[in-house]
Amino acid sequence: MIRSLPAVLLLPWFALVAADPLDEELARYNEVSSRLDKTLQEGLARERAHSVTALTAIARHEAGQGDNGADAWKQVLQLEPGNEEARRFFTTLGKLDEVLSAVQAHHGLLIGKGETTVAKPPPDPRLDMSGAKLARIQAQIGQGYAIGNHRAGTSIVLQYVTGTWATSATAQVESPDAAASSADVRLEILEDSGNTPTSLAVVPAGTAETPFIFTLDRDVVGLTLRIHSQRGNRRTVYQGEVQYRVKIIQQ
Repeated sequence: MIRSLPAVLLLPWFALVAADPLDEELARYNEVSSRLDKTLQEGLARERAHSVTALTAIARHEAGQGDNGADAWKQVLQLEPGNEEARRFFTTLGKLDEVLSAVQAHHGLLIGKGETTVAKPPPDPRLDMSGAKLARIQAQIGQGYAIGNHRAGTSIVLQYVTGTWATSATAQVESPDAAASSADVRLEILEDSGNTPTSLAVVPAGTAETPFIFTLDRDVVGLTLRIHSQRGNRRTVYQGEVQYRVKIIQQ
């Protein structure tokens, strides 16, 4: 009586050899990457065809508006070097070889006239002065415009509105916000708590265009705005006044 052999002995020899995990992973990767690459290439081909059609329409439209459409035709050749209509256009101008050389030397799609625009960062919301208070600050020795006591982390936002002042009765008045004005007539932020005033910052010129932000690094008692130069005594006569928008942002 012939007994049947165990099923395992009937399997091909190669089925008894365990698959190498490394080979399995490489095979998986190659299969997936090939599939993704095919999908990518098909998508790029569709987008390229779409852009060539759109750029051709733009070039034809520009030609009808008095512009020869050279920039658009050049981009057509960037995407499709064998495009007959674009080649005909530059052949007529005697520039086909020159344009093809430029296209071959360029990597990536031309944008506009080959220029790029740097994206601007979003504006700082603290610079919105729509709800700011208007402060009138007179040019005086030892006095200024008090804006209160504030804790560390508070931001003071200042924007020049109008006005001029001077550090004597005979000097020419100047705007504290003008770049050409002397340092003496700048606006100063200080702490005046009843003791010797402590300067915290001198406000630079140009705040009418871009407000100045000063953030307190400690608690301050008696935050005050005044003209920077305090040379002289209380009998010294200053002249003029300025107006600033002032916004206080608590932490």
